[in-house]
Amino acid sequence: MDGFRAAPASLDRGSHKRRRREKLASTAATAMQNLSFRLGSIPVRLHLSFFLTAALMNMGLLDRDIVRLLAWLVIVLASVLAHELGHATAGLLFGLQPAIELHGMGGTTSWSASHRTSHVQRIIISLAGPCTGLLLGGLVFALGSRFSADFALGQWIVGSLVFVNVIWGALNLLPMLPLDGGNVLHSVLDIVTHGRGARPAHIVSLVVSVASLGAAFWMGSLWCGLLAAFFASSNWQWLSQHRGTASGG
Repeated sequence: MDGFRAAPASLDRGSHKRRRREKLASTAATAMQNLSFRLGSIPVRLHLSFFLTAALMNMGLLDRDIVRLLAWLVIVLASVLAHELGHATAGLLFGLQPAIELHGMGGTTSWSASHRTSHVQRIIISLAGPCTGLLLGGLVFALGSRFSADFALGQWIVGSLVFVNVIWGALNLLPMLPLDGGNVLHSVLDIVTHGRGARPAHIVSLVVSVASLGAAFWMGSLWCGLLAAFFASSNWQWLSQHRGTASGG
């Protein structure tokens, strides 16, 4: 105890209160950026960046129609969440424990690493997301047009729901990692090559992403171009890092 003197109790209490306030402030800041909830047994984390990206994708509504902008945000949220729930539900059927995260790049469904799945099961899980969107878009088109024929905002909502679910769902089936179509390609190539499908899957994905970048430039679609450039970069980086391996697995 030589050279040590206990701090006054008042200082201890003050330090404790300060740490508590800092912890509460940190928790509040995190809560403002992320919203966590559960859909049944599936945990979902929603990032603020998801809404920022969704708004930027339809920037024309920012200064033109706030009601349609809010409707657009709800449409994108519901559609992407339905897509990810398609993945998650298929995973549950195969004994996986899914978790959904909605972020600035869209949505991701992840799994606990304790349970292995077959190539066929992974293909089914990958296809379940876009198929859910295609089914939802088809139902909205078939039923929504009957109730929105004389309602301009209703027509726009139906059209936006069909666009997000059908067009985005179809694009998601492109054979390009990390899209669902790329994951299906990866699994199919793993079957054909007996587990050595990673490298050819990334090569095909790189070619498709470069072609998509050219198509986006031709169409004048900035958002699609940015996504294609990001996918091209990520596939090129993977190939560079696994250049010396036979399978890249």
